[in-house]
Amino acid sequence: MEAAAGAGDKAKAEIVACECVTIAELKDHLDWELIGEAAKKLSGAGAKALRGASPPEERKHVKSAIGAARAEAARSKMR
Repeated sequence: MEAAAGAGDKAKAEIVACECVTIAELKDHLDWELIGEAAKKLSGAGAKALRGASPPEERKHVKSAIGAARAEAARSKMR
């Protein structure tokens, strides 16, 4: 992204930034899916810890911006 921006191509820098965000979000989602699958296979304290660690937006399967805002509000209450 810095290379594209440094070359003066703001459009390419924006595209790279969007791709970076998309990849990060996908990785985050897949990580939580993996944690959820692990929690299903475990029992006891380990399973309880993994289930409790899931952020609200993953537990609620958020699909919209308004849902994400509600999940964010729920997350701040968890702290």
